[in-house]
Amino acid sequence: MSRTVAWRFTVVMFWGFSLLTLPVWMRTMSSGWDARVYDRALHWTAAGRDPYAEGIAQEEAYEKAVVHPDGATEPFAYVYSPMTLRLLRVLALVPDGLRHVELWFLYALGALAQILVTMRMAADSEKKWIALLAPAAIYFPGMLHCGVILSGNIAYLLYGLVLTTALFGWRRGQWLWFYAAVLIASCFKAPYLCLLAIPVFSARRQWLPAGMAAGAGVALFAGQSLFWPSEFAHYLLAVEKQFSLNHDFGASPAGVLGYFLQNTQGAFEFVPALFYFGYAALILLALGTLSRRYLRGELSAPQYLPVLLIGVILLNPRHIEYDLAPLTLPIALVGMRLLGWATRRVVCCTLWLGLVSAANVAIIEYGNGLVWRMSECSVLVVCFAGGCWQLRRQSAVVPARDASQVHGMRHELVNS
Repeated sequence: MSRTVAWRFTVVMFWGFSLLTLPVWMRTMSSGWDARVYDRALHWTAAGRDPYAEGIAQEEAYEKAVVHPDGATEPFAYVYSPMTLRLLRVLALVPDGLRHVELWFLYALGALAQILVTMRMAADSEKKWIALLAPAAIYFPGMLHCGVILSGNIAYLLYGLVLTTALFGWRRGQWLWFYAAVLIASCFKAPYLCLLAIPVFSARRQWLPAGMAAGAGVALFAGQSLFWPSEFAHYLLAVEKQFSLNHDFGASPAGVLGYFLQNTQGAFEFVPALFYFGYAALILLALGTLSRRYLRGELSAPQYLPVLLIGVILLNPRHIEYDLAPLTLPIALVGMRLLGWATRRVVCCTLWLGLVSAANVAIIEYGNGLVWRMSECSVLVVCFAGGCWQLRRQSAVVPARDASQVHGMRHELVNS
């Protein structure tokens, strides 16, 4: 058996075992907690009840250690905009069993799309080991162990759609479907409008289309207060409860700061917001500088896109575990490259796996949700800063290419 055949067999076996382990994991652990929130909201909406008010009542009952009249014990409220309630009314017409099968099928496609698209960001010399590592992204979002894929959160479907259309944009230079995908995603999670930075910093002449899409997204969000004022007010209250009641600030630098301020001073709005705008400006400045070098041909797509994606997710003021799933392979690529600049490949792989294993053992043994998010925040900041530094070093020694060479570099993703 040749080395190539042996390697392909190993990759197929690893993918097979990883995917077969997932249903076993789902059976032995709690799963579908976010999916149940959607299901409750769907039935409430179909019955003419306000899912925001009902969800808040459940959260408050949980906080007081009493049981809500509906018997639900999970302190999760429906926190998507009133526009999505119209979709829930349509989905309520579908029989429960069929609807669950369809949504979990789309969920699996979205999770798989994230992995397949980010695999294409590997350079030729990295494709073998990234193919072996890729299925582990199911269990290690952001390179740290977490069972968030079991949640059934719609973010997996949304990121799969956004990244698939982004790949189409990188390959064909056509971004209309990407903008439509981001607008759809923003109807569920308004901070996803930050994903509009992807074409701005990886393609030419996208500032105007991205700005128009951002304006449309803001108009869609704000317009709901006019069409459904009562529902919109309850929706904003439900979102506020995510912070004040559930302390769910996410893994962003601003989120970690907000958590500590709330627990030490009781106030968490102003300082984290100011902090966010400060580091977001630095991220935009760094991406703007690197983007010009990428578009001049001083950086290749595999070099640049992993760092770009990490930076764009950092622009989300409240990214949580499921927002980090698309970053698993980009973080792995950037981390390997940072270690690899001073070491040989075998030593580099050993060091990287050792660091990741140590971090995960510490989190599993001693950590909790806050420790995980603090650790992930540190990983993101270090990888983005280190990736920017490395790209500056690489572009400094590479002369700008002519138009035909740049065109070829930007379309490396087509044949990968």
